[in-house]
Amino acid sequence: ITDRTVKRMAEFGRTTFLLPDPLAMAAVLDPDCVRHAEKRFVEVEVVGQHTRGQTTVDWYGFSGRTPNANIVIEYDMDRVFALLKAAVS
Repeated sequence: ITDRTVKRMAEFGRTTFLLPDPLAMAAVLDPDCVRHAEKRFVEVEVVGQHTRGQTTVDWYGFSGRTPNANIVIEYDMDRVFALLKAAVS
């Protein structure tokens, strides 16, 4: 975590932050660490003026498109932290 990240977190009143890459790897390495996941249609915006490269999730099925991704909603964080600890020790 960088000083810049800590400063930005403080500006928004946050005391925690997400680690999306390690969480994704945890789900792959130990699928049992996923407590709850939901299938949703996901797309990456590639032509938007303000959102280019942004991942969009159709949470409510408004698009009518077939879900193409599993979105992890909840992790067993004890398992995730055990994986992280094992990776750096």
